[in-house]
Amino acid sequence: MVLKGSKERSQHDRWLFFFAVNVYEGELRKLNPQDYVNSENCTEAVKVVADNYVEKHYRIFEDALGEGPYMFGETFTVLDIYVWMLAQWMPPEWLAQECPKIDRLMEHTKVRPKIAPVQERHFG
Repeated sequence: MVLKGSKERSQHDRWLFFFAVNVYEGELRKLNPQDYVNSENCTEAVKVVADNYVEKHYRIFEDALGEGPYMFGETFTVLDIYVWMLAQWMPPEWLAQECPKIDRLMEHTKVRPKIAPVQERHFG
């Protein structure tokens, strides 16, 4: 548990918002590029830019991760669950190659007793 008012809590919330406003938003542009332009000719360009944007933000988080397995070492938080969920949209090969610490976080998260059934049902 990351205690309210602690330095860790401020970092937890910072990264949670980082993923919500950067990665999630970028994923929306990748999934629905037509919602961001008024010409179908531009949708592929929106996807490419969004993909690069998302990858950039995963790399930023990768650089911030320590030895893990989670963001706060052995302490499991909502942030870890959110990263696990969002990272399902990334190609697994890319994550393993470019963000091995995030890949490790995902591997540890998906086997947790309360997460494993969700992993199986939604992500196989």
